[in-house]
Amino acid sequence: MIKLGKVTPCNLDAAANQKLHLVVNMTTLRCKYFNRKQRLAPARLSLQTYAGEKVARDYRRYFGMDWPTAFMELEILGVSIPADYKETVLKTLVSIAAAKEQKKAEKLALEKSDQDENFAFNAGYNSGGTIRDYLE
Repeated sequence: MIKLGKVTPCNLDAAANQKLHLVVNMTTLRCKYFNRKQRLAPARLSLQTYAGEKVARDYRRYFGMDWPTAFMELEILGVSIPADYKETVLKTLVSIAAAKEQKKAEKLALEKSDQDENFAFNAGYNSGGTIRDYLE
């Protein structure tokens, strides 16, 4: 997560106070609903003091976006991301999506194998105690 140091608004000029307001707004839960313009302004400020190693992962998690968007916005902000890292992450995303589709197809095939053209269920018992079945 992108961590911000505490700054107090005392003795700040108008421009610094506006930047502080953006940073404070960035720490609220609404950060996942920001559009690109609203994300880039506070992200510039927080990236100057960011001390973590996985900037793309933390940026993506904090702002609630997908990997390609995070990579694009970090490049806009001037953060260099190794091409091999990007390629690895995107290949992993493709393989995860393929695995999901395969699992979904297997589940659907399993559900269909339980069904056939003959349908019957126990509709209850009649007054003599025998089972009343419904056949279709």
